Amino acid sequence: MIDLVAVFASFVFMLVLLCFCVATVPPVRLATVGSRAFPIAAAHTWNSFPEHIVSTSTLQSLKRHLKTFLQQQSFRLAL
Repeated sequence: MIDLVAVFASFVFMLVLLCFCVATVPPVRLATVGSRAFPIAAAHTWNSFPEHIVSTSTLQSLKRHLKTFLQQQSFRLAL
């Protein structure tokens, strides 16, 4: 079975390297539906990450930093 998270992470990593670490948010026509589309939501989420996560040089370090960041966020929300 294909690990979809790994495939997605590698795709996003390569895409971001091509875009110089800032994802452009495509324009939307409908605010109710368009803002929830995957390309828009993914770009907003990627741009909300701290600089040290976005500017990593390898996929392994991206995974490690992203996992640490998301765990810290989830524990911060639980408190």
